[in-house]
Amino acid sequence: LRYGARHRVVAETGSNEQSSRSHCVFNIKLVPNRGAETDPTDLAQVYSKLAIVDLAGSERALKTKAQGERLKEGSLINVSLMNLGRCLEAMRWNQVNPTKVSHVVPFRHSKLTRIFQDYFINPSRICMIIA
Repeated sequence: LRYGARHRVVAETGSNEQSSRSHCVFNIKLVPNRGAETDPTDLAQVYSKLAIVDLAGSERALKTKAQGERLKEGSLINVSLMNLGRCLEAMRWNQVNPTKVSHVVPFRHSKLTRIFQDYFINPSRICMIIA
């Protein structure tokens, strides 16, 4: 967490003095303790995974008065959030319509959604808590 906090990028925009310019993802893998045989990189041994995520907020360029590098960052943040939304929509459609042909979850469209690739393609339960 300290490493992530040190590398967190913030900058001032027209609407926020400390605007987060990046997403932060903290992944936890729960692995049963098997002594020396325990290997958290072996997916067969992983019991459960938890991702704690702090997403940079979407921005409207006119509201933030962003220019140059800040405008580019805001655009990239918005694109990654849009792609995450598309992935969640496809997953939800697949859950609601299990007898129909599944929609492809487009997780390859951004770095943020690639991080969650295992959550999107494996048959698992996903719970999202928004605060």
